[in-house]
Amino acid sequence: MKFLVILLALGLERLYPELQRWRPVDRFHDYTDAFRSRFTQPWLLGRGGLIALLAPWLLALWLLLELLEPLDWLIALAVLLLCLGPRDLAGDLRRLRADLGVGTPGAETLAAFGLGPAAVAGDTLAAALIRTALVRLFGVMFWFALLGPVGALLYRLTQLLAARADGEEDDFSLAVWQLQALLDWLPARALAATGALIGSFDATLAAWRECAPADPFDDSREFAAEVALESMELEPGAEPAAALERARDYLLRAGLAWLALLALLTLAGWLA
Repeated sequence: MKFLVILLALGLERLYPELQRWRPVDRFHDYTDAFRSRFTQPWLLGRGGLIALLAPWLLALWLLLELLEPLDWLIALAVLLLCLGPRDLAGDLRRLRADLGVGTPGAETLAAFGLGPAAVAGDTLAAALIRTALVRLFGVMFWFALLGPVGALLYRLTQLLAARADGEEDDFSLAVWQLQALLDWLPARALAATGALIGSFDATLAAWRECAPADPFDDSREFAAEVALESMELEPGAEPAAALERARDYLLRAGLAWLALLALLTLAGWLA
């Protein structure tokens, strides 16, 4: 079922990019602000607060899936559609490619990929696209395939909290950063390993050995991006538009590889 739900969600996301308007990102931020301003007990200022903040959302979804089991596929589809993004990756990529066609990308276009206005080198743009796709798409798909809708929701809510807490140094922000790092660890390595199938096996293996961080809390997104650049054999200083196309093709093939693997696992489950 997970394979079919993912396939349907990706199709709807492509056909109806306006779905991003329905994602309640601002409401979740309002909930977070209200929670942190009202509950100020010491045990809620760190990991305890993070657990208490996320638990109601995850528990409510789990109960909904249990109570409405005949409609669990529909609930799973709705949750996955809400968890993708939250911005339309294809739309942001189209705007970036259009800006490159007429000159230098604008600050707003680059900001959608976590870049400053001066970052226009080809390998920099390609790496930013890999990192962005991991957060907006591959990470959600991975945890949905592994833990179902609850996993996808946990991943997305954690990413939203991390984006909101960027630059803060309190105990709550530290707990959010640690959870984000743990949730990024597996999908980042899965995406990096995919490069051995769709790109250069030798280059992927060499990059994995060279770039793998020793600390699990190090930036897994950067690791996935570095391995991907080596796998697609993208040279530093590559022309921005060409580099972006190489990265786009890499992600497309990686997505197809993930779907093919999930389809095989689904078929094996049916046959068993």
